[in-house]
Amino acid sequence: MKAEEFMAKSSPAISLIDHSKDVERIASGLGEPALKLLSLLHDVGKVSPSFQRKLGNERFSDIDPRFQLDVPHNILSLFYIDKRRLYETFAQDSRLILSAIAFHHYRESMGQYLLRPGKLAVAAKEMKAHEAEINEALSGLDREFGLGGLLKIDSQMIESIIGGASLLDMDILIPPYRLDFSIIRQVKSIGATRRLVTLSGFLKYSDHLASFLEDAGQRDFKIPEIPDRYPAVLLQMKNSGIPDSDNWQKRKMTTGNTILLAGTGSGKSLFALMWAGNRQMIFTLPLRAAVNAMYGNVSKILGSDTTGLLHSDANLQTDRNDEELNGFTLDLARQLSLPNIITTGDQIFPSALKYPGYDRIYAIASRSAVVIDEVQAYSPVASAVVVKLLEDISAMGGKFLLMTATLPLHIKEEIEARCTLNGGFEFVDMYGELFGGTRKHRIAVVGKPLTESVPEILARLGEGKKVLVIANTVKRAQEIYQKLKDENGDTKESIRLLHSRLTMEDRMEKEKEVLEKFPNSLEGEPGILVSTQVVEASLDLSFDYLYTDISPIDSLVQRMGRVLRHIREPFEYKGSANVIIHVAQNKGKIANTEVYNNSLVESTLKALAKSAGVDNFIPELGEMYTIEEPLTEEDKKELIETVFSSLKGSDYLNEFEEALKILESGWLSDRKEEARRIFRDISQTAVIPETRLNEAVKSIREMIGMADWKGFKKNIVAKFVVNVSQNSLWKREKTELVKLLERSFGISDRKLLRYAKGIYVVKGFTYDRELGLK
Repeated sequence: MKAEEFMAKSSPAISLIDHSKDVERIASGLGEPALKLLSLLHDVGKVSPSFQRKLGNERFSDIDPRFQLDVPHNILSLFYIDKRRLYETFAQDSRLILSAIAFHHYRESMGQYLLRPGKLAVAAKEMKAHEAEINEALSGLDREFGLGGLLKIDSQMIESIIGGASLLDMDILIPPYRLDFSIIRQVKSIGATRRLVTLSGFLKYSDHLASFLEDAGQRDFKIPEIPDRYPAVLLQMKNSGIPDSDNWQKRKMTTGNTILLAGTGSGKSLFALMWAGNRQMIFTLPLRAAVNAMYGNVSKILGSDTTGLLHSDANLQTDRNDEELNGFTLDLARQLSLPNIITTGDQIFPSALKYPGYDRIYAIASRSAVVIDEVQAYSPVASAVVVKLLEDISAMGGKFLLMTATLPLHIKEEIEARCTLNGGFEFVDMYGELFGGTRKHRIAVVGKPLTESVPEILARLGEGKKVLVIANTVKRAQEIYQKLKDENGDTKESIRLLHSRLTMEDRMEKEKEVLEKFPNSLEGEPGILVSTQVVEASLDLSFDYLYTDISPIDSLVQRMGRVLRHIREPFEYKGSANVIIHVAQNKGKIANTEVYNNSLVESTLKALAKSAGVDNFIPELGEMYTIEEPLTEEDKKELIETVFSSLKGSDYLNEFEEALKILESGWLSDRKEEARRIFRDISQTAVIPETRLNEAVKSIREMIGMADWKGFKKNIVAKFVVNVSQNSLWKREKTELVKLLERSFGISDRKLLRYAKGIYVVKGFTYDRELGLK
């Protein structure tokens, strides 16, 4: 068998030699000598008649059918490496190198090859019988790669397997993922753990990127250089009219791990771009709408050729930004292969749960500048995951910037205790310096449902004001929107509705309309936006008044940040309350907390009542208390500290602490999807209302025979699917879409049926493009 006869992949046709050199080219740029070797060794197990036949390599169609070597190629590679020569050159790194090779692909079935020698024994006997043929191919690869005799059948390993030993018995591997094979349990040294994760992670990165570029016909593509961010940001600030005297970002600039505390609209993102320096930047935000907006801002400053957009619906943005985005740059972002990656947190943070493949993200983070914006938007469990990731990034040699307008005390304390390596971190508190003379928000807390303020909201509209209404549930937002329109038909075009129960296509269109109608400036016409939590940390908007359901203090501060957002200079609001918080009651208990933790909401109301000088923190029906002085940014910070410092022993804090304990115990996630579900802390189901089924099926039929996932997502998912919580489906009749397509509509296209899995058709829902799912 000749070395040049072996293929690495069939579509497109790439030889084993060419693919290995493609991986080597990428790995060589990472500055780690062992990675060059790894890139050349990782796929030599494809010297396998079985693997070549599966690729359709006709050169192997006539080989003895009893000569199979039907073993995963990453495992087979181990038999083709001379361990003595490897150890002579790389000594203690040898075990790490072999582990990275063995696990650069990982499946749940991998355990049978590690622990039970049965299947391997069959292959070992075949290798022994065909040793000369295999060594001929390996010798050719060895010469091509310049490995000096490193590629050679390991006869001693073969005899051990035939004799009944398992791979783990040989003590040459450190299995990385499952709990019983945890890196943490087998490698005690932080340095050794870091090195293993770095080698295995960068091998995966190089392999995945090389394969993507091969598929795209761009084998010689060079990743853009990291832009000189500092002068680019300074120029942007100058062009925006910000004088050097107001450039706090430059004055307060840090270089290492940093926590930045500053109010909304203070320019935190500009600080982040400058802080990232000459490292790759991974900029995370909690919501897709925020990521889309940040991508637009960053690409304008640093260039669209160096900036990537990464979230679950990023490919749908190409229709809106076709000059900046295309399929190739989106895929480069998925590979984490651009200098500036703007992404939702759920693409990065679940790696702290150590699912198979997490090491790719950890390796990249070890050389990156990771920005975490608005950590308070995450649930207690997700916040614990973020804290654990920051600890690990610090230990791996990466650097992080956590920036927020509202930092819960328990998160700050945990980071202080955990992130002690590499100089710990710097704490930059801008509350005392920025907006020191600015008092924009006067708060009133009223004892009535939000729906009962509709007449007052319409009166504000009549005064020519811009009003933001935030409900804690989609259903209430829809009711208020409908009531507003019904009670004043002359102003229908002035009222907008935005929430999460919309199709992706409709939500993107509504976000665009909202940004145009309520810009963060003095411009814009009078109007009302009725929304939910989706507006808290996502869209750069400015209003005159906020009418809102009660929510935790960090959420309230984010909501307030949309009121008079355009004002930056010293200012004191003189009017009546412009932030009106609604507390509905039912039998003496707060009735409109819905999605929020009750103890956190009660602590929030107690802090507000104390500031207002009243004892009864839950106002009686129709009553109201007001914090007379408009709040400064420092006042808001103190309210947050007061609320979160009072939570000791609460179920909210217990949930956070329990999640950290589980992570500390070495718990590992079996699957990436499971890790993301835990991080998101939600259980959502993709649904199509039965009333739209026929319309959806008609569109699906038009894709028969020419379906791909991007097309299905754009033409079916984006137009017909809405994500809802499983609680919303209680007692509703639902049927899997894939079953209906097969049984009721006779559709047998395998790709379409695969894409349709996980989508349900539900009775009892209707969909209106204006109101959303009801």
